[in-house]
Amino acid sequence: MMNKVVAKPLIFVCRPGPVGEQLAEAIVALGIQAKHSPSLKIEVLSTTRPEGPYDHYIFISPPAVLASFENEPAWLATNASVFAVGSGTARELAKLGYADVRIPTTFNSEGLLSMPELQTLSESNVLIIKGEGGRRLLQETLLARGASCRDWCVYTRSKAEIDSHHWQAFKAADQVAVTCASIETLDAFESQRKAQNLPIPKQIYVASERIADHAQTVGYTDIIQVGGAANELFIAAIKQHHSIIS
Repeated sequence: MMNKVVAKPLIFVCRPGPVGEQLAEAIVALGIQAKHSPSLKIEVLSTTRPEGPYDHYIFISPPAVLASFENEPAWLATNASVFAVGSGTARELAKLGYADVRIPTTFNSEGLLSMPELQTLSESNVLIIKGEGGRRLLQETLLARGASCRDWCVYTRSKAEIDSHHWQAFKAADQVAVTCASIETLDAFESQRKAQNLPIPKQIYVASERIADHAQTVGYTDIIQVGGAANELFIAAIKQHHSIIS
């Protein structure tokens, strides 16, 4: 009688920082091998916060929260509205004592722009706390709606070398999937995968349609769009689209 060969699937989590670590741990808790293999690293910028006052603060990511408070602890004005792009960003603010944070139903810039509070902004001052680069959709739309809108770039991202032991695990796995919350993260992963002369992963889980379109141009065919960058969305998608673990 032949023994059944048990597949050894593996999921690479390319998101940097504590949020990426937490996602990898949650995947392992499902009984799936996972490697926290950040393809980018976060570097805090020593930048000066643009002078206010502000009516609205908008945080674009968990690193934006962490980096801004590393620069300047307890700087949020108590009489302003605070927005977060998603639940993970809101959780980081809650850890710092800011519980009254508004989040959209869809965790991206389009979701923020659909919120009733951000429709009519004449004479409103808005500060967007973010990393360097990225899309200008949020800023440009808020300006068009009458806001005085300024950016505070508090971190930057640069290439991070993925651990060689993780590439060995990639080679040993029968099936590989990858999770990516940004185009930049995906591109950094892909450049290193190709340098290792490894095949494209079977599946990719991405945060948005924009990243999904980019993944298709890279060569991915089994693309799962999870609907936002929050870890719980990635976990829900992995549970549902389980061909990688079947």
